[in-house]
Amino acid sequence: MADIKWSAFPNDGQLVSGDLIVGLRGGVNALFTANPNAISWQSTSSTGFTAAVNNGYVLQGATAAITLPTTVTAGQLVGIQGSQGTWTVTVGAGGSIVAFGHVYSSLSSANNTDNLILIGIANNTWGIVSISSTGLTFT
Repeated sequence: MADIKWSAFPNDGQLVSGDLIVGLRGGVNALFTANPNAISWQSTSSTGFTAAVNNGYVLQGATAAITLPTTVTAGQLVGIQGSQGTWTVTVGAGGSIVAFGHVYSSLSSANNTDNLILIGIANNTWGIVSISSTGLTFT
């Protein structure tokens, strides 16, 4: 079986939106595309802010109030990772978080290490992709 041969990538070897990778080995073909909606993570100690789409936040403050963006297209993401304290995520007026067959306007973490990833469904409407929590409060 022949070894896989790799080509150099621009951007210091980092994949960016639209890059393609094709791997060939022993008759097995694979095609990967960099996700245009990948989350770019950053640390913040802000206690209140409006999240930006396709961004994730590692929260370093004692508590944080995060507002989800009202302008969102299907598939855009927002990530929240607690670290030092608890957090609350809310939507703008008329917005919603759809989860478990219900519609909510906010959710709050139970402890400092809770995390979640939300996905845009339509303007001001969000769904939950992933949760790791000891118990979120939905309102």
